[in-house]
Amino acid sequence: MHGSVMAGDFDGSGLRSESDLLPRNATFKGKLSLNGAKVRGNLEMDGATVNGELEAGSLHVGGDLNMRKTETQKSPVKISEVVA
Repeated sequence: MHGSVMAGDFDGSGLRSESDLLPRNATFKGKLSLNGAKVRGNLEMDGATVNGELEAGSLHVGGDLNMRKTETQKSPVKISEVVA
């Protein structure tokens, strides 16, 4: 997903990844939802841009969660109960 452009909403609710999820420098033109997602490895969103809402309630990350230089263009950002 590195450098990808998602034209609409990206619904990753309930997503399961057995390894790293790497949307570095990706652009999400709509809403990004990771509610209830489980990533066994790292979630690395460094340099990503989210033009819509960002929701990540009950997100489980087995490794590191990196969001350096991640930009959100629209409020609200809803991140709650991140479990590492």
